[in-house]
Amino acid sequence: MQFEKLQHKALAFIIVVCVLAKIVSLILLPQEAYNDALFHIFTAKQIIAAQTFDLTTIGVPPPFYYASLGTLFLLSGLPIDVVFAKVFGLAMLFLQLSLAFVVLKKIFQENFLPALAFFVAFPWVTRFTSTAYPESMTIVFVLAGIFLMLKLNEKKETSFADVLPLSFVIGAMSLSKLNGTILVPAFVLSTIFLLYKKTFKKTIVAFIILTLFLSSFWFALNYIKFGQFDRHLEQDISDFGAETGFSIQSIAQNLPFYYLYFWDFPNQSAFGAGSFLQGIDFWQAAVFFSIITVPLFAMLFTGTRKVFLQKNYLSVLLLFGIFLAFIPVVQRIAYYRLIIPAVPFFAILT
Repeated sequence: MQFEKLQHKALAFIIVVCVLAKIVSLILLPQEAYNDALFHIFTAKQIIAAQTFDLTTIGVPPPFYYASLGTLFLLSGLPIDVVFAKVFGLAMLFLQLSLAFVVLKKIFQENFLPALAFFVAFPWVTRFTSTAYPESMTIVFVLAGIFLMLKLNEKKETSFADVLPLSFVIGAMSLSKLNGTILVPAFVLSTIFLLYKKTFKKTIVAFIILTLFLSSFWFALNYIKFGQFDRHLEQDISDFGAETGFSIQSIAQNLPFYYLYFWDFPNQSAFGAGSFLQGIDFWQAAVFFSIITVPLFAMLFTGTRKVFLQKNYLSVLLLFGIFLAFIPVVQRIAYYRLIIPAVPFFAILT
């Protein structure tokens, strides 16, 4: 009993420290730290100035993030600048933490602290949701989708009206960022698994049609008008897999880096001249770091096994969702920023 109290205090301390770190990072980290953050602010400005998403100067990515920025801009009358982006980021952070608390408490009851600690401590989320990155919104929709599925699971019978909000949340997730779009099949399949014995087949069919329409109409319009699914991509999505990272051989060769970068360990160039890590041997630091993170990896492995054995809708969502989330990561050779929307899945596995 004494050990459990000490464990709870330690986890609560980690959560508080990590939340404070997120707030400090959001306030102090300059948008210039990441080029894409400036691109997203610039894109939002262009859309508002032109009053259209059909811009000839830049290819607009999935538009929900920019539409939300624009709506807040028009309602508030404030200029879209770095300060505005940080206020918007603070709102997204509040929603992330609130939804994570509600979702994880609903799943784990009184034993939710380990999962919540993992979620708030995961470094990729802290780094890239502290600037103007759409992932800060995508992760909110992922959590909202899980919450709605949990609510559906509590009902003995469901109607189309019950599943309608989930369709809109999945659609918004898809249209907020491409690494949210790739999670749509996991949400749709797991919802079908959940609804199969709770509702009429017509309701399931209607849910599938509406969800796929809301999730894909933007890409369909792009394809009709421009001949490719998303103008933001350098290559058409039909060329997916063409980059050098998508091969079993490449995965095997880079496996240590996949492990290290999952935990946001600095890359080798960060240990070079001009860095505060200069003089530290990369591989010695990597081995030490790996030893420290082994317990976390063991927790994920054990959690994955437990979830797999449950064979329910959450099993389908988590395992299939993580599989899909890793596709673009492997495609770009361990580019783990793309896994941010799936972090709630990993938190549940812990």
